[in-house]
Amino acid sequence: MPDIIDKIRADAAAQCRTVVLPEAMDERVLRAAVEVQSAGIAKPILLGQPEEIQASADKFKLDLDGIVLYETITPAHSSALQSYLRSRNRYADLSGAELISALQDPLTLACCLLATGEVDACVAGAVNTTMRVIQNGLRIIGTAEESPLLSSFFLMVFDSPPAEGLDYALFADCAINVNPDCDQLARIAVETASSAKNLVGLEPNVALLSFSTDGSASHPDAEKVSCATRCVKDAHPEIRLIGEVQFDAALVPAVREVKMPGSDFSGPANVYVFPDLDAGNIAAKVAERIGGAKPIGPILQGLRKPLNDLSRGADVDSIVNTIAMTCLQVRQG
Repeated sequence: MPDIIDKIRADAAAQCRTVVLPEAMDERVLRAAVEVQSAGIAKPILLGQPEEIQASADKFKLDLDGIVLYETITPAHSSALQSYLRSRNRYADLSGAELISALQDPLTLACCLLATGEVDACVAGAVNTTMRVIQNGLRIIGTAEESPLLSSFFLMVFDSPPAEGLDYALFADCAINVNPDCDQLARIAVETASSAKNLVGLEPNVALLSFSTDGSASHPDAEKVSCATRCVKDAHPEIRLIGEVQFDAALVPAVREVKMPGSDFSGPANVYVFPDLDAGNIAAKVAERIGGAKPIGPILQGLRKPLNDLSRGADVDSIVNTIAMTCLQVRQG
């Protein structure tokens, strides 16, 4: 297992946070919960019908000893969670019976437990779509006051480092913002640089990517990236970054010297900010499926509490690693 994944799991174990998993009937989630529990990475809570969860565990010969199975809304929780839901605009007009019905949905309940502090974190998306995870996060948990833009990144762990010292990198935004404008792209770059430093201890070298390098093409899409680069430099001169820049120039110093002679940007970039969701999502999946990179995430940035999404194609290792990363966001928050 790569060193960075060992470190993330060890750091999470030192925190030992409570993480709710609302997709308990999925075999991968069950296996991940057992691994997380046995390794001490986190304290998993599985939502659903306990007898059904136990039957699934028996089918797959999994021991759920020590794992909490959370089914019903207890009277003590019912009033508090209904009150919280009613405080959210989307649920304000629902009756008590309708609120209880909403809380029977495992994802809704999981987000409520997170929002009200019953658990430290939540991970979903093995079954639910990214859109549904995000909608619940925004409606029930809400965005952080200091980070009103929701965005995401993948931590891409490389099987064969593409450059010296580049064992892993952050790719953003690969899951949320379809076509961010200049200000949004700048915010994504700043948030992801912060995540790189605070979550995995990586000193960020940020590249804002384009099909153009330093004005080599004239097009509104390239200008958007150039604009975002200027915004970040003006507001956060402490962040090392380059843009607008093509991927090869951001990665390989020799290519950068040809395309951007005299640049003071040193080393390969380790935070890659893509200009839109098409580019980011495709790049992450190509890096995984053809390049052999191991993705962790998508990790969401900008919510009040740590909720993270999974790819519906995630394997058990990916789920375990995402749970571990989510635990580190509790520390960050």
